Formats: sequence, C-alpha cells, structure tokens
Amino acid sequence: MAKQDSFGWQQNVVSLNPTLSYSFLTNFDFSQLSDSSQPKQLADKPVLLCLHGWLDNAASFTPLAAFFDGYHIIALELAGHGYSSHRPEFSHYHLVDWVYDLYLLVDKLNLPAFYLLGHSMGGMIASVYTALKQDKVKKLILLESSAAFTSNADALVDNMQAAFESRLQLEKSTPDSDSANNKNNRKMRSLKSLPGLIQARARMSDLTDALAGLLIERNIELLADGFIWRSDPRVKTLSPIRLDEAQAKAYIEAIQVDCLVVLALNGYPSIARAIYNRQTYFKQLEIQRLAGGHHFHMQNPAELAALIKRFIAD
Repeated sequence: MAKQDSFGWQQNVVSLNPTLSYSFLTNFDFSQLSDSSQPKQLADKPVLLCLHGWLDNAASFTPLAAFFDGYHIIALELAGHGYSSHRPEFSHYHLVDWVYDLYLLVDKLNLPAFYLLGHSMGGMIASVYTALKQDKVKKLILLESSAAFTSNADALVDNMQAAFESRLQLEKSTPDSDSANNKNNRKMRSLKSLPGLIQARARMSDLTDALAGLLIERNIELLADGFIWRSDPRVKTLSPIRLDEAQAKAYIEAIQVDCLVVLALNGYPSIARAIYNRQTYFKQLEIQRLAGGHHFHMQNPAELAALIKRFIAD
C-alpha cells in the first residue's frame, strides 16, 4: 500500500514476515506493478537503495534525493525506526538482523541489481550485505561510515555487561507487566515541546532547524493529546557482541564491487581513522571528503550528489 508523503515521495510498506513490516520512501510507484513486470520497469533507470543511520529515518535522504532526477530512489527505514515496525516483544536489535531484513526486502520487492548507499550504521549494514550478495549490488557508497564497528576481543565481557545493564535499565523504566515496545509506555509529549526538541536535535547533529525538523517530524506519531516517538526505545540499548577487526577484515575483503567512501570534513575522527586503516581491505576504494558534519549528506547534498553520480557513471 502506498500513500503520498508530505514532501512528494510515495510512502510504501512491505511485510517481511507476520511480525515485521518495513517502510520506505520512493519516487517509484510500486503499487502499479505486477511481480513479473517490476524488474523490467525498474531497470529503465539506475536504482539507488539508501540506508539511514542509527536513530535517523528515511527523511535523512530527502535533501539528497532532490538531485537525483533520472534515478529510482528507495530510502528504507530500518526496523525500530521511522514508520517501520518494531521487533517483537522481548526481542532486541542486532546489526546482522538488519542485514537479513535487507536480504528479505530486496527479494520481496524483486529488485534488479542496484547501487547501495549507506550512512553511518547504514553503511555497516550495506557493507555486510554487499559481501553476501555480490550479484545484487553494482557499486557501494558509504557516507561517514567505516564499513564496520569493531571491538577488541578482550573487551567482550565488559561489552556484554554494559549491554545487559542497558537492557535492565530500560525494563526498569517501564511497568513490570508490559514492555518498552508498547506505545502505551512511551511518554506522551506536548506539541508545544516540539520546537525545542527540533532545536536540540539541530544542535546535537549540527543541522539547521529545518533539516532537524525533517528527522523529528517523521519520527513522531500524533495522538489526541500530543505525540509519542515512533522509534523503538530498545534501539538505544547496547549490543552485547561486536565483531572484532579480523571479522570485519574478512567481510570487507569479500566485497568485489567498487566502493566510494565520502567523509565529512567535520565528521567523526574515529570513522576517518578506521576507514583509512582499512583501505587495503577493499578491492577498489575511493575516499573523498566534503564540507559538513556527520550528517553532511543533508547539509551538502548538491556536491555529494555530483560526486555519487560521477562514481556511478565511471
């Protein structure tokens, strides 16, 4: 089912299984196609599949999409984010499960081979997927992402303790008889607080209020007495098990397609250090830097779009 979003894209929802549905924004009308015609009609233009970062949503690609006339754009919302559903009660969020969700979604949509773009955490998901599905990804584009978030093996116990403590703290903050996932347990907020929340997000992400508003407004559900957040609180809990560098190296070395990494001049130094340290893992890697912060794809979409289109065309 598709409906027109406020900024002109089609909003779609696809069911991956009985408990999980994924939302995505696109400039392509999936509702008019049969399964047999879909790949052929999508193949008339390049398909750019976009994965957002942690605690963001598909609206983070709205500024960039405006510069991609002549492309089919599909901006997914990861489970627990935006309009996509939450994982079932007592479940948690792991990067590999988002990769499997992408596996299922590409199959459900019957997509032809596409260009895969990921921002931050979305770039990690995109990298693992590309290693697994070389036949589906034409080229890989990472924005402010080092392809992996790793931890030393000797930090395993400390990581697990911190992760389980974060889950316990979330459970303690909700009624004993219900889960944090239940919208009845999510704090109702007054609409009067919305401008302040947008300004806070703008300061945190070094965005204008207008750009922060795109993210915030897509992450709220309006109710009679105010609003609640759409995102699942469990997304904020820590991951108990992280890959080590040897595992990251193994899947990055498995990537056969060309990769473009674009870093922000005022982005996270840890991301830049990691990708430069890993550049020999890639078969073919190009690294560029553009003005802006971690969300430079929203701040500087015109320059980024030109860079991506040149990379795709080469």
